[in-house]
Amino acid sequence: MMKIHLYIAMLWVISLLAGCNDVTVGYLYTTEASYSMDTLQVTRFSALEDNINELERVFEKYTPEIQNLLAETDQLEKEFISLSSKRDELYEAYKRARTAWLNAPASDKEYYQELLNKATEEYTYWKDEVVAPAERKIRSQKNTISSMCGNIGLADPYTLREQISQLQEQIDKGGFYQFHFLFLA
Repeated sequence: MMKIHLYIAMLWVISLLAGCNDVTVGYLYTTEASYSMDTLQVTRFSALEDNINELERVFEKYTPEIQNLLAETDQLEKEFISLSSKRDELYEAYKRARTAWLNAPASDKEYYQELLNKATEEYTYWKDEVVAPAERKIRSQKNTISSMCGNIGLADPYTLREQISQLQEQIDKGGFYQFHFLFLA
């Protein structure tokens, strides 16, 4: 009986030593690896609202010239949306005319060619003569506003608006989660 225990112990020690000699390096699968959360981030929404108010106060520091140019640019951007919508409608009309021309029988090709030419002309005019100049003017005014703000040492309003939007989004998400957890509790 003692011999059996001795053989088992020796076999166990030999297998333990043999198993430690052949370790392959570099084959660690990390697809399921993760850390458990050990911190809780608490956001004070009042601080975010204070940050928004502080960023909005920067708008008051702009010169009247910058404020007027900014208002004009905002108006141009609103008009640009409707111009772009009209351009998109004309492009859809062009595509319909092209499809009709491609599918037209040979006897009607001339008629559909005229329709296609008219749709092409309208779309090209609207795209090149109406929308493109408006877009260039908006871009030029934005660049002017940004350089004027840089000259007086203030952030440009487009960056401020983006920051305000991100902070407001955080507040909105936070409010949703607070409301959501209220009903889970």
